[in-house]
Amino acid sequence: KTRSRHGAPGGREPLPELAARRRSGDGAPGDPQAAEDEHASLAFVRNFSMKPREVVAQLDEFVIGQDAAKRVLAVAVCDHFNHARRCLEDPAVAEAEHAKPNVLVVGPTGSGKTFLVRTLARLLNAPMVKADATKFSATGFVGRDTEELVRDLADAAGGHLAAASHGIVYVDEVDKLCTSRTSLTGLLGGGGGSVNTRDVQTSLLKLMEDADVAIGARGSGSAEGAAQRLSTKHVLWIFSGAFNDMHRQLHADESAEDAHFADLDAQALAAVAPKADGAEVDDVAVEELAAAANAE
Repeated sequence: KTRSRHGAPGGREPLPELAARRRSGDGAPGDPQAAEDEHASLAFVRNFSMKPREVVAQLDEFVIGQDAAKRVLAVAVCDHFNHARRCLEDPAVAEAEHAKPNVLVVGPTGSGKTFLVRTLARLLNAPMVKADATKFSATGFVGRDTEELVRDLADAAGGHLAAASHGIVYVDEVDKLCTSRTSLTGLLGGGGGSVNTRDVQTSLLKLMEDADVAIGARGSGSAEGAAQRLSTKHVLWIFSGAFNDMHRQLHADESAEDAHFADLDAQALAAVAPKADGAEVDDVAVEELAAAANAE
């Protein structure tokens, strides 16, 4: 659901929009115009000074509800872009170890996961790509290759790799890549698509952590295109999925755990405080035993 208001809280306006530029083959290294364009493409990083509460207030202008998701995403993007700004100010920071605030959004179909992330990227004027996890394959021969996500991100940044290296990648339907528990006992993980989905998971994990992806004219196979590489070290990754069976499985695990501890308590009571036929058990002893079991 959406709603509109006049003016953002505190008078803050969204960051200036980036110029829409597509890659056209010009802009060679050392070109003053290319350097100027590259500097302009990073304006969304250099100008970022928002706090999480301000990001939430901006999202409230377009999205009703989902307060918990707004707070988590706001903290994640503020941490991400503040670190990106420090990387531009001090190259040593970019080389230092940093734990990215990647996010997993869980919610049923139609709850607004995609709209929330798209609205966030639009407010921040950041390069962003969105993809469906079910469209990827392990080899890329049938379906898409996972590295195409990074190339799409470079396109979304107008071909400016420096801007793309601090962008956002959103992968939806990631729960479809999970191998069902019943297939784990089968040959090679149950056959079917399970081997393929595990390979896709591995490929996404490598991209999410840190990978160098060749960026160039698609299908050209030229050495010049392969010379340009984009690092995903500072790219923010957001995953989402319905995970319909997760809540049912959690409840089943909790019930099994409760039943297990109930059996242990019953066995402990029987061993420590046995009672003869017709005899009464000391209530105080039972209470002490139950308290000791809970403390363990």
